[in-house]
Amino acid sequence: MEDDINDVEVIPEDDSKKTDFVDSLERRLNHEEVMQELNPRYREVLLKYFDFGYSVKEIAYQMDESEANVKTLLFRAKKKYKEIVESGGENND
Repeated sequence: MEDDINDVEVIPEDDSKKTDFVDSLERRLNHEEVMQELNPRYREVLLKYFDFGYSVKEIAYQMDESEANVKTLLFRAKKKYKEIVESGGENND
């Protein structure tokens, strides 16, 4: 069992791969921080669309909204996400 643990490479040995690995972790942490700053409806629609891969039609059904409203929510949520990222993570609502 102990040998199995030693076979798993968590952090790559190669320096360039380490940099990519760390960059990936930082992006993931930044993404989570930005998502937490969004209002709950924006966060919900972005998660369902991008993370879970639901279609606009499926999201509309789940949220009991029209497809047009879901498209509007997605547009506004992506815009707000971008604003937060560009402002350095400060939500100025």
